[in-house]
Amino acid sequence: MANVTDPLARALHGTDPQNLIEYITRQKIYDCMYWKEECFGLSAVDILEKAMKLKHVGGSFGGNMQPSQFLCLVLKMLQMQPDDEIIYALIENEDFKYVRVLGAFYLRLTGRPKDIYTYLEKNLSDYRKLRNRTVSNKWEIITVDEFIDSLLMDGRSTVCGVSLPRLPKRSQLVDAGYLEGSRVSTLGNLDKVSTEKMLLELAEEGNELALKVMKERGKKSSVSHSKSSLFEDEVSKNLTDGNMSGMSNHLEEGSVEYWAQKRVELGMKPLKIEEGEDRPKVKEKVKKSKTNKLFKDGSNKKSKIRKVDDNRQAEEGSVEYWNEQRAKLGLKPLSK
Repeated sequence: MANVTDPLARALHGTDPQNLIEYITRQKIYDCMYWKEECFGLSAVDILEKAMKLKHVGGSFGGNMQPSQFLCLVLKMLQMQPDDEIIYALIENEDFKYVRVLGAFYLRLTGRPKDIYTYLEKNLSDYRKLRNRTVSNKWEIITVDEFIDSLLMDGRSTVCGVSLPRLPKRSQLVDAGYLEGSRVSTLGNLDKVSTEKMLLELAEEGNELALKVMKERGKKSSVSHSKSSLFEDEVSKNLTDGNMSGMSNHLEEGSVEYWAQKRVELGMKPLKIEEGEDRPKVKEKVKKSKTNKLFKDGSNKKSKIRKVDDNRQAEEGSVEYWNEQRAKLGLKPLSK
């Protein structure tokens, strides 16, 4: 009977140790292949070997809520109920992070509040990364201290799909005399002088990094400026020498330089390129030329009309014209 609790195991929280994991989750674990193939007839040493091969943490995942290997080993430990010294040794293991996390999770399920705070708070300074498999079968990266902190949450919490027993607040245990004082931080042993030195070192490192970044940006800007100046020199040389064939690959179609190149190739005068001007300036020149043509046409018409009027005046001022006028008035004609 591989699914039966050890008869020498004591009750935890007034019930069978396996009942700390929900019934449906237990049935899923019993039916999975990892439980049937790898978790049969294990001892405490065998569980340690299996824990060393773990690659991730997590509870049930996927559409059919398949249990993870981590959850299977937790249930196997609840069946066997190993000694407390073995659990403490798992938590203090520094070589294998998943072994430490497995022991911490088991202690959170079965241990007393005093032991939980005493042994788990020591691992809040462990910042190694863990792979966590979520319920939606996705992966995420967490750290050991994040996992331990989730186990130390006040009240009832759920970790890896398992509802944890209620944990009293630390202040209540301190008031009751089970714990001494507040939690000792890893930075608590540092003096004021050492902290000031550490802050000064961090500030100096930050200044050095900032100077390096500024130098790299200055180099990049100088390189880009030199490239732009070289390109301008090549453009000016090609415009003066008339060698525009090599510039066709560098100029954009429709630009002023492009049309200046085309005019030089056709033997025409190049466009005047001034600073700050582009294609719209050329259009203005075209518009002005059209208006100049209109004004020229108007002046030509006026000159023609003036010429016709002068001819008429010349005919009217002739001797014959005045003789006709004098005859109409009854005067003698002029002598020729």
